[in-house]
Amino acid sequence: MSHLENFKRQHREIKELVDNLTTMLKQDLLVQEPTKVRTVLSTLAGKLMMHLAMEDQFLYPTLIQNGNAQAQTTAARFSNEMGGLVQVFKDYSTKWLNPSSIKADPEAFISESHEILQALRHRIAREDSELYPLVE
Repeated sequence: MSHLENFKRQHREIKELVDNLTTMLKQDLLVQEPTKVRTVLSTLAGKLMMHLAMEDQFLYPTLIQNGNAQAQTTAARFSNEMGGLVQVFKDYSTKWLNPSSIKADPEAFISESHEILQALRHRIAREDSELYPLVE
């Protein structure tokens, strides 16, 4: 499997987890089953951190150094625009590390989750539509 196919597969897995977590953003579920929600968030965090690290440390630098002019420009722009997402997601995941914190403030968890999950969807959609075609 090519590196790009691996990135695309990871995108599909991440989108599935984001969708799954989004369906769980209901106050009654967060109060009744915060551990179940945290488990999905932990799975997402693990896959996402690995994926973002691979992109930020391998894909983007490779394209910036060795790609054609359009790939170099796009990769550099994406790296600058989206590079902070790793830390934002780490902070979010750490803040909601314990199921008890989710249960204690479900409204804040829902609000912050929608915001970060939308940012993830946006990054994936842009990479799929703008960056990955340049690699192919």
